[in-house]
Amino acid sequence: MGLRCLVIAATSCLWIVAQAFIPGVAPALPPPQSPTPGPSLAPAQTIRTVESPAEACQVSDLLSVVSAPTKAVAECRKKWGLWGVLGMGALLLIWVVQSLEAVHKLMRWLMAAGRGGWRWLRDGVGRFLGGLPMSSAPVRQQASPDAEAPVTPTPKGLSQENPFGDRGCIRDPARFFNRARELAEIFDELRKGSSLSLVGEAQVGKSSLLAMIAVRGPRELQRDPADFITIDMQVIRNEDEFFEALCEKLGLSRTVRGWDLDKALRGRQVVVCLDEIEKMTNRQCFSGEERTELRGHANGPDRPLTLVIASRSPLEMLFEDNPFRTSPLASLCHTHRLGPFSQATSEAFLLHRLQGNAVAFSARQRQMLHEQSGGHPGQLQAAAAALYNQLLEP
Repeated sequence: MGLRCLVIAATSCLWIVAQAFIPGVAPALPPPQSPTPGPSLAPAQTIRTVESPAEACQVSDLLSVVSAPTKAVAECRKKWGLWGVLGMGALLLIWVVQSLEAVHKLMRWLMAAGRGGWRWLRDGVGRFLGGLPMSSAPVRQQASPDAEAPVTPTPKGLSQENPFGDRGCIRDPARFFNRARELAEIFDELRKGSSLSLVGEAQVGKSSLLAMIAVRGPRELQRDPADFITIDMQVIRNEDEFFEALCEKLGLSRTVRGWDLDKALRGRQVVVCLDEIEKMTNRQCFSGEERTELRGHANGPDRPLTLVIASRSPLEMLFEDNPFRTSPLASLCHTHRLGPFSQATSEAFLLHRLQGNAVAFSARQRQMLHEQSGGHPGQLQAAAAALYNQLLEP
């Protein structure tokens, strides 16, 4: 419909300019006459008749639109002369050009927005036309303004709950996605008694991976669940609190360290997951002796502790230990780098979460979400949740 209006407007521009220089270029249309019987036409000629009242209305509207510029130009020429007609044509031409640019921008936005953009355009056109249908189908009687708008029912079995509500660390195995290769490599190292350093950017899924080690570890390594503990260093203020939390997680009745801790752990093998170990870089709260003791408790497959340490930077960059004074903690741990999702993994994650849901993301929207988040699971969840809510808006 918008394209039809633009074509009529452009034709009107040319008509106005032509009439300004060549009067009488478009003679007035003869009034309609009732059909009279006449000789039959040759077989090659056909006459298309108006088949319905609605079509007759459209033809009448088109004739009135076509004849309107002629009347407008005649009045303008009488009142303001040639320059008035040229000015009116110039203004109309500017409006046509601006309208074409606006339509071009609108189409680009609609292609990027996908399903939500087309829904917005449909609703906007419907409000502009006062609820009239866009086809030649019979017009339905409008409901009373006081009547409630009909609610579109959700298809049976499909949910409208936003499936992208996870924030922070994911501890539910049913909500954890991908990382099967990383988990397999980690458990292979833990079976050997090797300590690990997980390095990755913020919101890439390090905390969630530590949680899955604690959840799946007992089955993978055939050990007691009490032999997998996790300490979030964000809630630890100093060195004393660290050993207090460690002993409590280990099930010890009192806080011990050094040789006493080594004696208390004889005969046990415990996997200790340390998250946000950057907290230990604060020299005012941590002396560095805690890392020396941790290395002593985890130095070898026969030692009681096996460490899995998560950080944004490699351990050798976080802790500049003097290798001539004490063995650095970095040399104890094998480094595993955790990267963001690839585009294929991001799309698989989005499709997996949208299964059985009333909302679907287009291929362009899935690509846009991956580019916007950089494949970081946390940022991907937040962007997908925002898009989901936008598509659900009436």
